[in-house]
Formats: sequence, structure tokens, C-alpha cells
Amino acid sequence: MAYVLCLIYVAVSYIRPAELNPALIPYRLAEVTGVLALAAALFSVMLRPRPVLNLPIDWCFLGFIAVAFVADPLGASVARLGLTSQVLLPLAAFYVLIRVTVETRLQMRVFIVVLCMLAVFQAVSAAAGYSTLSGDGESIDAQVSTGEYGEESQTDQAATRFVGTGMYGDPNDLATSLLIVVPFLLSAVLSAGSGVVLRLAGLAALGALGYAFQLAQSRGGFLALAALVGAYAYRRVGRAVAVVVLAVVVVAGLAVGPSRLQNIDSQEASAQGRIEAWAAGLQMVKSNPILGVGYGEFSRVHVRVAHNSFVHVLAELGFIGGYLFIGVFYWQFASTSRTRNLSGAASSTLASDLFASGVGIVTAGAFLSLQYVPILFVPAVLGAARVAIERQPDVPEPVSHGWDWVLIGLLSAATIVATWVAVRMLGSWA
Repeated sequence: MAYVLCLIYVAVSYIRPAELNPALIPYRLAEVTGVLALAAALFSVMLRPRPVLNLPIDWCFLGFIAVAFVADPLGASVARLGLTSQVLLPLAAFYVLIRVTVETRLQMRVFIVVLCMLAVFQAVSAAAGYSTLSGDGESIDAQVSTGEYGEESQTDQAATRFVGTGMYGDPNDLATSLLIVVPFLLSAVLSAGSGVVLRLAGLAALGALGYAFQLAQSRGGFLALAALVGAYAYRRVGRAVAVVVLAVVVVAGLAVGPSRLQNIDSQEASAQGRIEAWAAGLQMVKSNPILGVGYGEFSRVHVRVAHNSFVHVLAELGFIGGYLFIGVFYWQFASTSRTRNLSGAASSTLASDLFASGVGIVTAGAFLSLQYVPILFVPAVLGAARVAIERQPDVPEPVSHGWDWVLIGLLSAATIVATWVAVRMLGSWA
């Protein structure tokens, strides 16, 4: 029951039926299904006690959420705390429900199928005409959560950009929601064990996603897709072929991909806006290095969001929050690394798919502010669930080492240094 309610909650979070039919607004479907699913999950754990949320990636995610609450400016009003909770609690529920209820290979396969179906629904919705003239790629959800939506006057008049429904009412968020399922669909088409029907369904889904991706006109999304395809090819056929595939994807993207991709140079206004936002983020880290300027404060200090999830988190939540946020993705890749091979579970096709999906989502996060959007954590939470499901019985429970946590700290510091170098090299301050 908890698993079924989790699927319903994920579907409602994706689609937000009340946006399609305003008559459903009073029923608060997302909140109701979320509470019911969490209650069912808690009851199932009490009925059948078992270890849950016991992996390092879980600790990092829950710590990230906790720091986001703690880092909220001192003396914040009850109304502001309520606004914070409206964003962070659904995000936490999204992760916890998937992590607790997806316990078998069959449940994992069904969840991935549902995820692919929801992505196709988003693609069809976009193609059906849910269009918007976006600004310069900010997440609408991020703007709404901080009260800044609609305040920026600049718009990108180059193209009409299409969006989905629900939490993906922004072209960049739509593109991100589509790209994370691409590895699963590619495996459905390319795996030797796939039947004709499955291959045809996979090809049809990839076609729908590709068309919607083109409509979204997301430059960050395209870069993420290119990185994802390269990572997928690397895990399946090796480094040399992956380089060729990546080159083909880039050339094809420049030829027939987003028209906005042709304006991707450091002097272009949108690119300079991102660089200026990164510079502002560094100043926030410098002025408040421990807990940052506070959740939701970036777009109040600066005119726009950071357009980089890692810089955004470091600025708002300081080094502590940034450390935990980066730790989530560190453990995501550790759980799918053939070298690390946590619990002997990193050699499966699913591990390779989640590795590629993780590469895509991290690349998207490096160019877009997605830090509080649930889709950013889907590969991570599925990776954690996969380790718990596929671990070999003769391999000890995965245990982190001290050097893991040191390395996460070094990666956090490297993110700040790399951002500083990018700002210094690409910024045009004339």
C-alpha cells in the first residue's frame, strides 16, 4: 500500500492535476496523498522493522534539508517559515517515500516505467501547446518559492519556449525532467533481451521526448543531455566510442538543436547574467561562509537566481549546506562506480543507467538553479534504493570511510575555486 501511494504521490507531484482542472484545487491532492503515503510508509516500518535511510547518501540529503531550515534568517516570521516548509517538506517527502518504499527489483522496474510514462506525458503536454516566453532560464518554482516570480522584466524574445505541467512549468525544468529517463529508454531499445514491442515503445518515447526537448529550447538542458549520452556510451561501449558519440551529439545539437544554443558565448547577455550571478554567489559565501545568507535569500540579495545549483546552495546555506548537498551527488556516483562497487552492486545495467542519468542531472545542476526541485534528486534516491536492493549477501553493508568525507570537503572547496576561476576568466565587467 505504501508503495502504491508513493507512486500516486510522485505522479501528482509531476502533473499537479489542479493545474489541469481548477475544480480540484480545494482537495489539495498533493498534500493529502503525501500525508497518506508517509503514514503508510511509517506503518509498514513499524509492522516490519528494517533498516531505512541508513546510507551515507541519505544522511547527506536529510542533513541538507535540516540545514536549509536552520539557515533560514534568524527572526523569520511564521509566514516565511510556512513558505519555506511548502518547498522543503514536499522535497523531503519525495525522497523519503521513494527510498523507503522501493524495496525490490520489480518495484524498481515499475517505478522507472512510471517515471518514463510521466516524462512522456510532460512531452505530450509541451507539444500540445503549453508555451511561455521565458526569461533567461530561471526556475519558475525557485522564483515562486522566494517571492520573486514575475519581478524580472527581461525576456528572451528569440523564441517561444514550451513547458510542461506541474512542477515543470519552466522550460529548463521540463528539459531536466525529460533527460533523466533517457538512459532507461536507451537501454530498453538497445538491450539484447528487449522484445520488439519494448523496443518500439522505447523509440516512440525517445521521439516524443526529443521533440519536446527541442521545444523547451534549454541550453543547459542540451549540455546536460550531451554529457548524459556521452556517459551512457562510455559505460556501454568504452571511452573511444563515447568520445565519438559525444562529438556527434554536439554537432547535431548545433545543427538542429535549440536555436538559443548558437548564442552560447561568454559575451552574450544571458551568459554574462549567469557569470554575474556566480560572482554574487561567491560574495555571499565570503560574507556568510558557515550557514550562508539563508534559504531563499539569493534572489533577494541579487537580481536573479544563481543559474548553478551548487553555487546557489553554497551561497544560501554556506559551506555546511553545500558540503551536504555535494555529498549527495558524491555518494550517487560512488554507488554506481565500478571501481568502488559498493556492496558488489555496481555492475548491473541499472547501475550504468543511473550513472548516466546522474551525469546528466549534475551537468544540468551546474547551469540551472534546481537545488530545491525534486527531480534533481531522483537519480540519487534511485541509486540508494538500488544499492539496498542489489547488494550481494556475502558483501558487508556499505560503510563510508573517513577519506570519503574529506574528499567531499575538497570537492566543495574545488567548486568555489572553479567558480572563482570561471568568473575571473569569463566575466566582462566593462
